[in-house]
Amino acid sequence: KIDYEIDSSSVSPVTRDTYAYWSFDEGSGTKAYDYGFNDPYFGSGSAGPGRLDLILQNGPEWVPGISGTALQFDGDDDFLYSDLEQDIDNYETSTYELFFKTEAEQNQTLLGVCKYQTQYNCGTFQNHDLEIIITADGRLGFRYEAHDNPSNDLPQILSEESFNDGFWHHVAVIISNGANFGSGDRIALYADGELV
Repeated sequence: KIDYEIDSSSVSPVTRDTYAYWSFDEGSGTKAYDYGFNDPYFGSGSAGPGRLDLILQNGPEWVPGISGTALQFDGDDDFLYSDLEQDIDNYETSTYELFFKTEAEQNQTLLGVCKYQTQYNCGTFQNHDLEIIITADGRLGFRYEAHDNPSNDLPQILSEESFNDGFWHHVAVIISNGANFGSGDRIALYADGELV
């Protein structure tokens, strides 16, 4: 269990190097807006506001979050997607992070990046370039296509501790120092600030 206090004096997580950032503080509606600085990646050349807004599919619900609001997924068919066909492929030097809270007792994808841009819902892990998961017994894992065997049910990086206790947790994955895609990458998974 971790305690987070976020107020107006908190430092913004968004910098000029933030490719995409969703606060999920909209509280209503069918979109979660992107506050990253990814406009140059879309050919405009300016460092404007984010363009990877996420569309809510199949009814995720707006609920109270750590600060502001969050989204609650039913664990069955709720998901978010961007209708922009933008390839997010700089996996060699990137960080993916999120807050989550669950008591679920089935395998779930917390974050997945689809291989095929035309898919609104990636479905199973075989359709993901990478994903952060939580297993039925609450362990956190990170699956990376260039690092893991797609025929394995569980990824190589998997926590020993369980996190499906109904409290808010923070998970971050850092990929660094890859000379080539999937070759020599250093991957670290952090749960609540601790290296897994």
